[in-house]
Amino acid sequence: MTVLTIHDVSISDDSCTVEAIVEDAIMLLPGTRNEPAEYGPGLCKATFFITPDTPVFDSEEHFIRYLDEIKPAWYLIPVG
Repeated sequence: MTVLTIHDVSISDDSCTVEAIVEDAIMLLPGTRNEPAEYGPGLCKATFFITPDTPVFDSEEHFIRYLDEIKPAWYLIPVG
């Protein structure tokens, strides 16, 4: 899943939690017999481990590229 924008980042001792708008996270329209389901962006959360070797990023763009490379498990944050 591709990250579109970062909303929040929190770092603890050995983990990083990210809230971001992620592409194709929410089903907008269910599939039909003749058409596939349509998906859109949604607010998601992911947590991954960090080490002293984990890079430090100077921009949101570089951090997004890193997240796309490591492919953390994104979980939809329920709204409402």
